[in-house]
Amino acid sequence: MEQIYKIFSSLSSCDAWSVFLLKIKETESIQYESHKITLSPNGIISDFIRDLVDKYTRFDSGVLGMYDAVDVYDGSSIGTSIYKFSTEDDIIEEAYNSLTQAIKNSEREGNPENERFNAYFIQGLINFDESDHPVKLFSLRTPTTVLKNRFRYRNGVYEELTDRLFTLRSTIDAVIVDNDIYFLTMDAEKLFGIERAYKKICNSKVEELITCSFISDPETFQKTATSGHNPRRFASYNQNRVNHLGNESARVKWANYFGIGLDGSNFDTSNPTNIEKIIKLICNKGMADPFEDAPVEVAGSKKWK
Repeated sequence: MEQIYKIFSSLSSCDAWSVFLLKIKETESIQYESHKITLSPNGIISDFIRDLVDKYTRFDSGVLGMYDAVDVYDGSSIGTSIYKFSTEDDIIEEAYNSLTQAIKNSEREGNPENERFNAYFIQGLINFDESDHPVKLFSLRTPTTVLKNRFRYRNGVYEELTDRLFTLRSTIDAVIVDNDIYFLTMDAEKLFGIERAYKKICNSKVEELITCSFISDPETFQKTATSGHNPRRFASYNQNRVNHLGNESARVKWANYFGIGLDGSNFDTSNPTNIEKIIKLICNKGMADPFEDAPVEVAGSKKWK
């Protein structure tokens, strides 16, 4: 948490912010379009940033105070955790590179009101630890809207507002600093099409697992493993556990411990309940309670410190 506090506390060190509207489109791959915009009067972004810093770092009621930890993203959605990626993480690397290219090619001319954007971000250069760091703050909510039944006073009458308005939203969903990406809300998953990404990973890993010698019914396994909540679990796929379960004696031991049915010495994957347990086990959701010596399901896990 120290690093994320440092980042937000340092936002006020930047006095030259840029604002971009962002369109995120998911087809066979995720695509981006960005448009750099100018806000008036001068200094309005710096005022907004000061308010944002106060909102997130305030001693007694700052938003960051609701979080307990910064954890590596593993597909779980614990509300008190901020999730962290590297820009080179397999889950988001392709999308991140596309986003970076779209930002470099941002439009600066034309009327952005002719387009419909579904996010915006603010970009700047902040200073902490005696060096400068590029930062981007993303809001994954529609930034422009036409307000119905809203009027403003002009020339003696109240005129209806018909223009599309841009809103600086004070909720930040994702932050990119240097080569680190932080998800502060689960809406941030939309930025990189995370659902599409972990489904792709799931399909790949399931194909690999089917080639292992310990799956008794490949067809049922594939159907169950790639449906429901299971694809998200593969975000924390643990190859070391899979390798360990390749050993027959280890497989039988842990099958008995976690209540996974066997077909001879192989996992009985004709039963969807067994498949669910196997996936939880190999994706770090199945753990052993050291005091009760009993299997438990966990939302997420990390090394004990």
